[in-house]
Amino acid sequence: MADPYIDPLETQIYGPYAREQMESVCRGLIAAFDGVLDFCKEEQARVDRLVADVLARQPRSPSPGGLDGTIDEARDILVRFHNYLLSLKGHPVDPATFFGKEAPSIIARRRPVKLEGALKHIIDELDPDSERNKTRRAAGGKGEASAGAKGRAGARENVEPELAFKGRSEWLAEFRDVYSRLSKYGDAARERKVEVVDSRPEVAAARETWLAVYTANKAVITGLLRHAGKLMLLPLIFDDLAEVHRVSGVSDAPPSGAGAPPSTVPA
Repeated sequence: MADPYIDPLETQIYGPYAREQMESVCRGLIAAFDGVLDFCKEEQARVDRLVADVLARQPRSPSPGGLDGTIDEARDILVRFHNYLLSLKGHPVDPATFFGKEAPSIIARRRPVKLEGALKHIIDELDPDSERNKTRRAAGGKGEASAGAKGRAGARENVEPELAFKGRSEWLAEFRDVYSRLSKYGDAARERKVEVVDSRPEVAAARETWLAVYTANKAVITGLLRHAGKLMLLPLIFDDLAEVHRVSGVSDAPPSGAGAPPSTVPA
């Protein structure tokens, strides 16, 4: 899906990346289109410079310290927890309960807002007092564990059989700690976006100009890829469309109260 909100700082990531990818992915797909491709790249470069010049004139807001380290911790705990579940004798816990069908290494690559969601899901699964588990108990349980696992688990803890494994409480505490710190940094980042976008009209106007060109380029490149039968390559060019971002320093979360024009392209 498309990034629902591209803030002014993120234009300096998405724009140059799109220009590079237009060249490497689209050049030569249809020879007659290469001139139009040059125009798209030039226009994108123009508005990238426009926003860069405007941002350079603005007072800088300090970034929250420690964010990169907390992101690394979040990614690390996801992989460690998965490996721990696999190491349990008899495999009483299905990792899919916490990770679904995706590998933890894939989930760990996602941007901070997605990492927050993954951590919150695991916390809700581990916490016997979460609304999710209360609802399951009221409904008679989920029934995912084997009969043997259910019996062994029921004798150990008064929680869902899938959750009754050694170290559950310790893992829950560690996940809560990392999630709390990651959420704090995410909130600070969103507050900075509100400040940049809402309180500085010059920046907001430059962003609107940038979005108009970026969206137009999406439409043009979409047409090229449709003609070439390669529409699936679109997220490789416009990274806000990618489920797993290839660029760093971007987020899908809109700041509270800030409206944004859609950045999607019709299917």
